Amino acid sequence: MRSIFIILFICTASVSIASSNKSDKTVSSVITINWDAVTVDTSNQTESGTIYYTIYGDSIPSFTPGEENVLGATQETSFSHTTIGMSECYYLITATDEYGNTSEFSRLQGTAPFVLSELNVLLQGPFDVSGDSMITLLGQQGFIPLLSPYQESPRAVTEMPADIVDWVLVLLRDPSTHSPLASRSLLLRKDGKIVEIDGSNATLGFTNLAAGDYEIVIKHRNHLGIMASQVIGFSQDNIAHYDFTDAQEKSYQDGSVFLKENAYGLISGDANGNGQVQVDDKNIDWREQVGRAGYWQADFNLNGQVQVDDKNIYWRNNVGKGTQTP
Repeated sequence: MRSIFIILFICTASVSIASSNKSDKTVSSVITINWDAVTVDTSNQTESGTIYYTIYGDSIPSFTPGEENVLGATQETSFSHTTIGMSECYYLITATDEYGNTSEFSRLQGTAPFVLSELNVLLQGPFDVSGDSMITLLGQQGFIPLLSPYQESPRAVTEMPADIVDWVLVLLRDPSTHSPLASRSLLLRKDGKIVEIDGSNATLGFTNLAAGDYEIVIKHRNHLGIMASQVIGFSQDNIAHYDFTDAQEKSYQDGSVFLKENAYGLISGDANGNGQVQVDDKNIDWREQVGRAGYWQADFNLNGQVQVDDKNIYWRNNVGKGTQTP
C-alpha cells in the first residue's frame, strides 16, 4: 500500500488572473485563473497520478474557504470564473491526489491588491468590569441594524451574528497626509476582536491597497475614535496584528480610557459623533432620547436603553474630552 503524504502546496506556484469587462459592475465578467501543476509530493518524489484542483473564491480577501464558496474542481491548471456585479474577486486553490490526500491552501490571489490585518479594541460603554468582555444586549434584543451606520462603507448582513457588540468603522490612512485610503464597516465581537460580517473571521482584508505603512483608525458611532500610536506595516503575505486594548500608549496621544488592569478602550459619550464629548451630547441628544429603547446615539453603555446612567456615568465623567486622532 502506498504511504500517505501531503502534496506540495500550490503557494509556490505563479498564479495569473485576467479579467474582461471588470470596469462594468452591472454585467458579467469572466476571470481566468492559471496556476502551475503539482508534479512532486512533499518527499520530492514525482507525482505521476491524477491531480484534482479545487477552486475557492469570494469578493473579500479575508474569506474563510468552505463548501459555500467552492467555485469548482478541475484536473486542468486553469479555471474560468463568471461573475456578475462583483468588482473584485479573491481565490484559493487546493490539490488532491488520487488517494484523497489534500494539500494546504495556495497563496491568496485576487483581481485587486489587498492587505490583511487582525485588530482588537474595547468600548468603554458596554465593557463589563467584572469580566473581560463587553455586553451584547443590543444584539440580543435585535436592535443592531443589518445595514452599517457608516456611510463611508455601507455594508450589510442578512442576519446579525451572535456575540456582536455593534458595528465599528476601520480606516487605513496615509501617514503623511492622514487621508483615508481604505474604510471598512466591520463587527465588534464581545471579546474585543474586530471581525468580518460573518461574525467569526478575525482576519480583515482591505482592498485596492498595496503593501506599505499605514495609520490605523477605529471609529464608533458614540465613542471617541482612536488611532494607533505607531504606523503599521501591511502586506498580503503577512497579517498585521494590532491590539489597542492592553496598554494606553497603544493609542495615539493616550487617546483611550482605563477600564481595568490591562484593559483600555474607546471613550464613551459622543452622541453626535463630532469627536468631542460636549454639553450638546447631553442637552440635545440624551435629553431627547432618554426613556427610549432601541438603537440610540445617547445609549452610551449600549444596553438598548437611554437611561440616567448614560448621562451620570458616561457623559458626566467624559465631558470635555475629545478624540486625539489628527
